Amino acid sequence: MIQVFKNKEWLLFFCMFITIAIMSSLKYHNLNTTFFDLGLFLNNFSMIASGQWQSLFLSHIQPLGLFWAIPFYFFSTDLAATIILTFQAAFLVLPVVGLYRHFGLVSALAFSFYFPLWYNALFDFHMDHLAIPILFGFFFYERKGKLYQAISLAVLLSLVKEPFALQTAFCGLYLLARKNYLSGFFLTLFGVAYFTLATQYMQQYFNSPFISIVGGWDLVSENTAFGWLGNSKQEIILSLITQPYFVLLEILNNEDKVKYFMYVFGALGFIPLLRPIILLPAIPILLISLLSNIPVHHAYNNHYTAGLVAPMIIAFSEGLPSAKNLWQKINFPKYLFTPILIGGLLLCHILASPSPISRIFFIEKSWFYHYTVYLPSKRTQMIKSALTKYIPTNSEIVVTTQNTLNSGYLSKHKTIFVFPDGAIEKGSIPRINQLNLDGFWKFIKNQKLEKSTTSSAWADYVVLDIKKPWFIISLGCYWVQGTCLKGQQEFANRFSSLVAKTKEHFEMVYENDGFIILKYRGSL
Repeated sequence: MIQVFKNKEWLLFFCMFITIAIMSSLKYHNLNTTFFDLGLFLNNFSMIASGQWQSLFLSHIQPLGLFWAIPFYFFSTDLAATIILTFQAAFLVLPVVGLYRHFGLVSALAFSFYFPLWYNALFDFHMDHLAIPILFGFFFYERKGKLYQAISLAVLLSLVKEPFALQTAFCGLYLLARKNYLSGFFLTLFGVAYFTLATQYMQQYFNSPFISIVGGWDLVSENTAFGWLGNSKQEIILSLITQPYFVLLEILNNEDKVKYFMYVFGALGFIPLLRPIILLPAIPILLISLLSNIPVHHAYNNHYTAGLVAPMIIAFSEGLPSAKNLWQKINFPKYLFTPILIGGLLLCHILASPSPISRIFFIEKSWFYHYTVYLPSKRTQMIKSALTKYIPTNSEIVVTTQNTLNSGYLSKHKTIFVFPDGAIEKGSIPRINQLNLDGFWKFIKNQKLEKSTTSSAWADYVVLDIKKPWFIISLGCYWVQGTCLKGQQEFANRFSSLVAKTKEHFEMVYENDGFIILKYRGSL
């Protein structure tokens, strides 16, 4: 152990790891995480542990989730949640060791200060976090000439989540640019083939019960994400090729997209742009974020930046010599380059990250990252006690919960609605346990989905906390200091009306300090 701490890279690793692991665990145990997405993962992992393996393929194709479900076989939900959050912290921070050894202290600090790392660590739990160490491993092995290991990691990247298969394909293009032709062609073909399999077949089949609910599902253009570019994958690709100026103009006219680009590159002094070839694997993630018209996709403070971290930091590290040369050509003092660079990296970290030395942590009254969300309280214990006392442990019980009221105790129930589903009218329950490998093979052969059956039901219990940020399913208002801002009055009125309507069908069984548990009258 003494030897470990003589190695500065491991000392830096342990400091970051312990900080992130403690913060993410405290946030969960103090009921300051959300159902979207930590609660959803806890529920999916619990269902996988009970034999419902189809949960690996709900919404996204994430087969590596099987390994994250292992703790749920053996431990309570709260302990299992702590385990996966702790391992998430370890995987996220691990690249700092390789960066220190390959490139030195400045690169290790750039990674440590880079704000997307901290949002991926503290914004609940997502499978996306695995993309960070995997992509770093790809770059490290490729530079050592160990192509077999690099290719293996790039293939593994596809299994994290289907969008990362596009990064696998671009890792192949990167190898082609580095004149590793056979390896490059293989990765490019594999990435495209797996992405096609995952989006055209696996998502369609394993989410077919949801298709019957929403009335159709085109994973590219059915929503507001990419529909402005075309009505199919082919039309979207054609638009990108034939109308690049139109697409670029649309991006530049969107203030949030410009801000996103400036943040992710500006936080590293735009130095990654000096090594554009290394940024090839980042292109799919940048395109998804900048082309999507869904605001969260180009928000800088969520998990969608995971695929950018490794290419950006490696490009930064290899671009440092060129940056120094430019600095000297402008006749700035050579000895000031490193301290000013580190100072700039630190300043960006303080302004944009949610870490313990950031303005968001200390000053900004963020309901999700302010230091108060990590502190235990008597109110939290009151809520936990009420949940266990008034809501049965029977997994067949249907529960509706507020997005901002995520509890491991509730995640053990097979069916969890997010308010107001199941509270103002019956919610639909997809029967995903009817899906199997034989059915999937028939779908591939026949290109036709069998009719999926669903059932509908009222929630047996509705759990709300009026003092936590108000959400209508996944849509929330701008919550500051315990209330929706005045500009969000329409949302506040709608939320309040939904709560009032819920009380028409449900009877209050517990109320204390804004926290309420309601029981369906038909269950009385």
